[in-house]
Amino acid sequence: GAPGFHDYTVVVGYGTPAQQLPMGLTTGLGVSLVRCTPCGAGAPCDDLAFDPSRSYTFAPVPCGSPDCRSNCSSSASASWCPLTVPFLEGAVVRDVLTFTPSASVHDFTFGCVEGSSGGPAITPPSGAAGLLDLSRDSRSLASRLAGGTFSYCLPRSTTSHGFLAMGDDDVPQNRRGRVTAVAPLVDCPALRNHYVVELAAVNLGGRDLPIPPAAASATNATVLDTAISYTYLKPSAYALLRDAFRRDMARYPAAPAGGGGDLDTCYNFTGQPEVALPLINLRFGISGEILLLAPEQMLYQTEPNNFFSVACLAFAALPSDDAPVSMVMGTLAQSSMEVVHDVDGGKIAFIPGSC
Repeated sequence: GAPGFHDYTVVVGYGTPAQQLPMGLTTGLGVSLVRCTPCGAGAPCDDLAFDPSRSYTFAPVPCGSPDCRSNCSSSASASWCPLTVPFLEGAVVRDVLTFTPSASVHDFTFGCVEGSSGGPAITPPSGAAGLLDLSRDSRSLASRLAGGTFSYCLPRSTTSHGFLAMGDDDVPQNRRGRVTAVAPLVDCPALRNHYVVELAAVNLGGRDLPIPPAAASATNATVLDTAISYTYLKPSAYALLRDAFRRDMARYPAAPAGGGGDLDTCYNFTGQPEVALPLINLRFGISGEILLLAPEQMLYQTEPNNFFSVACLAFAALPSDDAPVSMVMGTLAQSSMEVVHDVDGGKIAFIPGSC
């Protein structure tokens, strides 16, 4: 990724005996994906892979199983359930997943991906063997193990440690006393696997931005994403935020677009004695609870840990105002906060300064 960003992985065990594999995190895919054969020569990935032949609990998911979402027939010559993720080849299978020495899931369903699959696939982070699904789908680790509650904290730098906690026992109640904002979960049929909250307003420097109706879906749906770095708004909403931010930052010298070209509002703070930054607040739901983003959650810095360098507003535009969401909140805006998913309670809570 861009300088200053690093990939987030956790190590879990697949099979019996457990094969320890680093996995990237996804909160909306609907099924975990694991590379089951090494990549071919010259392929743009490493050789990390799960070997089904070394696990005596490994089993294919047959056609006709509730965990098989394909229209395959069990009478076909190959009765294994095929993987239906675009651009990937493989099968849907089951095995034991070991999250911690005391927490495991038997008959955990996941996609066994052929390592040679090409095309614009859903690619795991560098150094990971696949993607660990935490979505609302019944096949996800969150649904199988978490009992309705899980949380994560994404560290801002490589010198700090984050965590992934699953279930009520792993998410202590005493953390709830430090909650800064709570966002109610809302139903969004177009995004049934995702955790969706309602974005009521975006505030910059104490001023609510007049987000036009065209920029909002019926539910002002906002998705929290662990697979992208920046935060994306519908184009009409992003234009309002960008223009207001530029007006407030007019005293500072502009810099070329950064972040791989996605970020078009950049400044060179080199040599500045101080920087007056208008802060962004996000207001969620009808209760209007406010999440204040710290400068480090708002800005992408080309020199990590050096604020007085080139920095860009880490927000960008979605492809169209017709997108099914109003905002996709990426990892930078979520960094250093514990994000508690209380599915049974119908809410997501944010606890700043947790890692």
